[in-house]
Amino acid sequence: MEGVSIRTVCHIDTWVENFEAVHHFYDARREGGAKAESNLAHRTIAEWQKAWPGRTFILTQNIDRLLENAGCKDVIHLHGDIRVCGVSNAGTNGSWMAIVMTARAVRLAGNRKV
Repeated sequence: MEGVSIRTVCHIDTWVENFEAVHHFYDARREGGAKAESNLAHRTIAEWQKAWPGRTFILTQNIDRLLENAGCKDVIHLHGDIRVCGVSNAGTNGSWMAIVMTARAVRLAGNRKV
């Protein structure tokens, strides 16, 4: 999203007042993620996990599913998963927001594996 401060779309203090910009930003991330493909590094980590079952623990800061798409199991996503929308009740009623965000994610994902 060109010309928009990251604070505008990625900060708890501004996301409610910038509702459309926030969703535009994250919708673009979901669309891009749906097109991304695992690379050699992802596949190599999956091979290590298969070679040493029960002895590997995979943690990632990435919010995509590229490790899982490469064959990794039980990946821990430290910063969440772009396909899963969580809601904080910090200063707002989050229940309606969870429904809106989940509906948008499902609509964008369609039948694609993301």
